[in-house]
Order: sequence, then C-alpha cells, then structure tokens
Amino acid sequence: MTDTIRIKEEDLVLKVSNNVDINKWDETKYYKFLDQLCGNREYQKEAILTALKFMCGGEIENTKQLAYYNFESNENFRSKYFTFNNLEKKLPFPNNFTASLDLATGTGKSWVLYAVAIILLIEKKVDQVLVLVPSITIESELTNKFKTFATDNTYATLLNNFVPKIINGSESIIEGSICIENRDAIYNNTRSSIIDSLKNKGSRTLVLSDEVHHVYYSEENKWKEFISKINFKYNLGVSGTCYYKDGDYFSNVIYRYSLKKAIEDDRVKQVEYIAEENIPSKSEEKWQVIYNSHEDIKNQLGFLPLTVVVADTIRNCKKIANEFKKILSEKYNLSHEEIDDKVLVIHSQSDAAGDRLRLKSVDEIGNKVEWIFSVSMLTEGWDVKRVFQIVPHEERAFNSKLLIAQVLGRGLRVPNNWNYQEKGKPKVIIFNHAKWSSSVKKLVEEILEIEKRLISRIDLESIYNFNLINVSYKSTPKRLETKKEGKYKLFDKGYIDLPTDEEIHTISAGFVNVTDSSIRDWNTKIKYRTYTIKEIAQSMFDRFNDIPDDKNGGLTKKYQNEWTIEKLEKMINESLIKSGNKVITNKLKQRFLSSMGTAFRQGNAVVDYNMKPSIFDKITTKNIRNTSVSASSLKKDKILFWSPNTIKFLNDEEILFFNEIKDNTNGYKQFETLNIYNFKTPQTSVIADSTPERDFIKKIVSGDVSRIEKWIKSSSTGFYPIEYTWRKGEHPKNGLFNPDFFLVVDNRILVVEVKDDNQINNPDPENIGKHKAALNHFKTINNYIKKNELSEPKYKFTMLTPSDFEVFFNKIELGDIDQLDNFKSSLDVTLMGK
Repeated sequence: MTDTIRIKEEDLVLKVSNNVDINKWDETKYYKFLDQLCGNREYQKEAILTALKFMCGGEIENTKQLAYYNFESNENFRSKYFTFNNLEKKLPFPNNFTASLDLATGTGKSWVLYAVAIILLIEKKVDQVLVLVPSITIESELTNKFKTFATDNTYATLLNNFVPKIINGSESIIEGSICIENRDAIYNNTRSSIIDSLKNKGSRTLVLSDEVHHVYYSEENKWKEFISKINFKYNLGVSGTCYYKDGDYFSNVIYRYSLKKAIEDDRVKQVEYIAEENIPSKSEEKWQVIYNSHEDIKNQLGFLPLTVVVADTIRNCKKIANEFKKILSEKYNLSHEEIDDKVLVIHSQSDAAGDRLRLKSVDEIGNKVEWIFSVSMLTEGWDVKRVFQIVPHEERAFNSKLLIAQVLGRGLRVPNNWNYQEKGKPKVIIFNHAKWSSSVKKLVEEILEIEKRLISRIDLESIYNFNLINVSYKSTPKRLETKKEGKYKLFDKGYIDLPTDEEIHTISAGFVNVTDSSIRDWNTKIKYRTYTIKEIAQSMFDRFNDIPDDKNGGLTKKYQNEWTIEKLEKMINESLIKSGNKVITNKLKQRFLSSMGTAFRQGNAVVDYNMKPSIFDKITTKNIRNTSVSASSLKKDKILFWSPNTIKFLNDEEILFFNEIKDNTNGYKQFETLNIYNFKTPQTSVIADSTPERDFIKKIVSGDVSRIEKWIKSSSTGFYPIEYTWRKGEHPKNGLFNPDFFLVVDNRILVVEVKDDNQINNPDPENIGKHKAALNHFKTINNYIKKNELSEPKYKFTMLTPSDFEVFFNKIELGDIDQLDNFKSSLDVTLMGK
C-alpha cells in the first residue's frame, strides 16, 4: 500500500553528529564571540556551529558519507529516495564538504556567513573565502555588513585581534581575505582576477553561496559550473528557499530554521493572505480596494508602509503601474509630482534607472515612497522593513514553493524598535486573488509545515472493492445556422429591466493568518464610476454603426431613425425610474448595451456536438486516490467517518492526531461507525465535504439499509471523470466531474451526485450540464452491456438532495428493481425539464 503523506522538510535535514574529538575541533573557544555577534538569536549560533562541526569535526570525509549515515538511520530518507544511490545522485559535489543551511528570509543569514568565514580563516582550515551572491544589490549590502563586522573592535578583541580584509573581485584574492562578488562577474568573466587568484587553491578556499537555490536551480548552471571547475573543497550555501525547480527539498541541508518557527519566535512578521472576497475584477475598482487596504494599514501603523506589487513581466509591470497612477490622479486628485514621490516602477530596462536609484533609500526616515511595482528586482537581498502589503498581480508570481517563499520574504523583516506591547505582532498582507487561495493555502502550509493531516486510503485487500465501467468519447463539433433578414424589434416595453445597483459598494475579504488559520474579516467601500444618461444614449446610438454585414448601412439607418438619441435618453430615464436606480454604474451600462443584442443577431447559430463512444474501460476502486483532511477543515466544513478498523491503517504521527479527533472536547467533526460490518467500503475512512454528504453517508452506515452490498465515496478528480458541457452566459463551457458515490445494490451500480435542496428550485447551470451528460453516459454504458451480453451490473444515475434521501433509501431496502430503475428525485425532475 502506497503512503502519500508528504515527508516534511524538517525530516529531510542531514544530522551532523555531536560526537567531536575536542583535539580536532574545539568550538567552545568561539562561544563568547558568537554570543556577542548573534545576541539572543540562538538559531544563528546553532547554524554556525553545525556548519563548523560538519567541516572541522573530523568525523566524516565528505557530504556523501554524511548522507549515507543519515540514510541508514533516518526512515524518511529511505521513504523518499528508496536507495542510497538515488540520494547520492541528488547530492551536489558529494565528495567535498558541500552543504546548505535553510534559514528563513529575514532571520540574518549575513551573520551566519561572516562567522563561518572568519572562524575557518582563524582555524587555518582555509586561506581565503569567496562569497558569491546573485546580484549587485546583495553584493553591495553584504559588503557593507561584513565591513561593519570586521571593524568592530569588540569582535576583533574576542578573536585575538584577527581582522579579515573585505574585498570584491576587482582585487586579487589574497590570504586572509573575504572576497564578496556577484555571480554575473563569474558568468561574464568581467573580473578575471577571481579565476586567476584561485587557480589550484580549491582545497584551501571556502566558497559561501548566498541564496544558494540559484546554484541548484537547474543542471545547466554557470554558478554551479564555476564551483565544479575549481573543485572547492569547502562549499557552504544559505537560502530561505531550499527548493529545486521541481519543488523538491534540497538533499544536502544540514540545518533548518523554518519560516514557521521564525514567525512563532517573532523574528519576522506574521503573514495573512486572502481566502475569500467579493472584490470586483475590473481593474479600476480593484485598485481602489488595494489602495483602501494600504490606507487602513497606514492608519494602524502611524507611519508610511510600503505596498509591493509583483508583476510577471516588464510589460505588465509598466502597464499596471500606469493604470494605478491614473487611478491616483483621477480618483484621489494627486498631482504628477505627488504620484512620482509615492510610486516607484522597478525593472531592468533603462527607463526605470531613476527609480532603481531611488529604491536604495526607501527605508530612510522621511522617504515618501509608498508603492513599488516590480518584476523580479526585489526578489532577494532587499532588506527594507516597512513592507506591509504584497500584491501578486498574476498567479504566476505565486505558483510554486520557491516563488511563494520569495514573495513572502519581501515583507517579513520587522521594523527596528517595533513595540510589540503597544502595536502587537506586525503582519504582512498578501493581497492575492481569492481564486488562488486553495493553491496558496497548500503551498503556504507545505512551506510552514503547520497542518496536521489524516489520510484516507484504500485497503487493497478489502472484500468491498469492486469494478466499474467507464467510457471515453470522441466529439465532433457541428455548427447549424439560420439567416434572418431585416430589422428586429428593440425595447418593446419602452424600458429595460435593470438590476439594482449603487455608486458606493461595500467590499469584503477574509484574511487567513498562516500560523493559526484564524480568519480576519475586512470591509471597505469603493466608489464605482458612473455615467450620465446622455453618455449612455450616445454609446447606444453609436453602437448601431457596428451591426455586422450591414450593406450600405441600411439597418443602421433604420435603427438610428427609430431610436434617436433623444428617444434613447427617455428610454434610459424610464428604465432608471422603473428599477429605482439613481445613477448609472458600469454594471448598468453593460446591461443597456447588452440589451441591443437583437440588433446584431443576423441569424441564429447553434453548435452541436456529436459524441461518439470511443473506448470502454474497466476500472477498480483500488485505484481511487488517497485523500486527506486537515485539522482546520475538520473544525469548519468537513466530517470524518471512521470505524474501529481505521486506526490499523494510520502511521504513528496520524494516530496522535486521530486520538485528538476522537476526543469530542476538541471540536473536530467526526462520526464513528461502531459496527464494522456496516462500514462496507474499502476506504479506511471517508471524508464528507458538506452537510448533505454527511447526512447521506450517515444513512449508508446506519445499518438500516442492509441491501447496500458495497460502496465508495469517489475522489473529486481523476477516478471516474465524466465530460459535460454547460453555458456560462452566452458561452459554452466544458468540464469534467466525478460523481460523489457509487453503491452496489443487487445487480445495480447506483451512481449518486449529492446536492443541496436549494438546487431544486434554482439549479446551477453546471448541474444542468452534469445531469444531462451523466444520464447519457450511463445510458451508453448500459446499452454497451446489453449489446455485448455482459454479466455486468446495470447503472442507474440520480442527482439527489436531502429532501429525497429517505425515499431513495426506502426504494433500495424494498428490493424492487423496477422501482429503483424508475426512481427520479425532485432535482432529477427539475433538471430534466431544463
């Protein structure tokens, strides 16, 4: 049985032994220095001492040997890599002392790098140190920090007055020096003295790589190639995002101080992101909401915060920055000078040179910048502490563990002298689109490792497994058209039915705190753009000019003669009176324009699809994917059904969580089926996603419906997909859905999709499409079984709501096959009439 529990990053850290011969390595003589350098940041001391034990302890010969010891002693490595050979292939430079330190962004990696560098120089393990960084910005800031450290008399005294020389690649790297250089100088060989200085000195040189994920991001990497070329013996990297491009965690991490721990320890800001909202999609209105959020933050802080807007391309960066500047000018009456003071646009092209220069001073007292639009210029090495809101403009800026950790990292640093008692814990808001929330939530949870989860598996040996038949189709589109000549009648009633709308709208959002999953509700008001009656009348009149295939403008003239601007104004005014609207918003404008559709309908066009069965497949319930449920969702909307056998299929970690779930005082939603013979499913536990599903499962496991022989709750994707079509407005949409339940009763497979009672009177368009597609799908399968005289159960599909549960289960228990075959729920009847 395959276990799909994700192995957490903290379980994949290579453990460095504490068994060290003091004659080979005595770390105690550096304790006072580290106490002075790191203060109360114990994690920095731990990271430094772990790295030094790794390189100086004398217990291992290289990274490969360290990895082997961990593979032998750590089951998580064996579960992930299966064989040591697989782990070894993942190790970069396995025959040297090469390792990574995973330190959350904003926790002071510079202190760690400096301490390791200077101690190895003092110990004469190496003669010189090369520090490689991914950008000129980081090179400049790290150089300044290292020079500050090196010229501190207190540090020098504690290190027997040893003071390293801090240089960059324009100078020759000499003994006792620490050279800080950006990777581009290595790539482009612009400072060839680096290569010349280090020839044949790889065994006596320490290479420190800041933001080391750049080295291992891909196999074809010049940074990695440079390290390999000189064959450095000591190669240590630090990063807050120790992930390969595929999302896998680094194989050579020897110390981890996670983002979750940093947040818990108040080393960095708390993080909130949007889980739900009713924010308008129109750009003008969305910017108002984001602006209001920024202003709320400003009022709470009492000083100017920064909002960083992250775009995916330079083109989009410029575009959205211009949109926002226009909003500031039109909506908030700011002058061009005021806007330039407040907004920076950062990218690599020449027209952003001035703003890039101003970026260096944004954290200085009195700086007026409040908004930064950027591409990737701010991803690393930017230590500004007044970022309190981040807006990923595109999902692509937020769709991987590496990206999400980098985006989070831009706002994590806590302002100097932050008063926790007075202001509480600082937090940064990620103003993402709510439709990304599920993927954001998953990625954030994986990065922070905060959710306890329980896995529902398939017992492959269960007698309750069964087979199903599915079929795939080939579809051939066919367009049917009819042509109508002449003018359609417009606006029969003399007015248009309008929805009620207002100029001022209340917008709400729910922000989830990533550490405790608490939700903070936030509301704000925005002002929609409005139009005059004359403007709308003119727009409608002008639109007659766009009638397609209007030879010589005949139809246009007819419509414009009948509906003059004056007559349109009267019709618009009457529509407003009838609807009770006082102003014309964009929503109403679109309603007026869409009401002219008949004028453009020169013929009716219908697209039909010929669906032909292609392949009939037999599938088994053994292939249902494992599903999981989190602690927070069991306290909100999901319910766990389990039996006394469930615990047999849990690992040790899950058992601890399962015991918490069973304790009714903890508030988890769960239901135990006391009699294992009533739990007739191969699933080790079952997760209900809604109240109707909960009530349906309760009926199945109650023992009152003995004729149900076997059943499963299908996974939401992948197991039994049925293609369906539905209409969203005027546009057809295609999708796949997996029916919720499959029940084996006598010689029948009952396929059930469970919905809420409110669908009976007002069904969603998607459900109309699903119902029609499923009926046709199972009719096709039944015909196939009959035609081929197969000894397979017949299929019966129903879309069921709680109001019909009792009748449905009564029909099952009666054992009347004809009544069961002819059963129609209230929702079935509604949908068949659509």
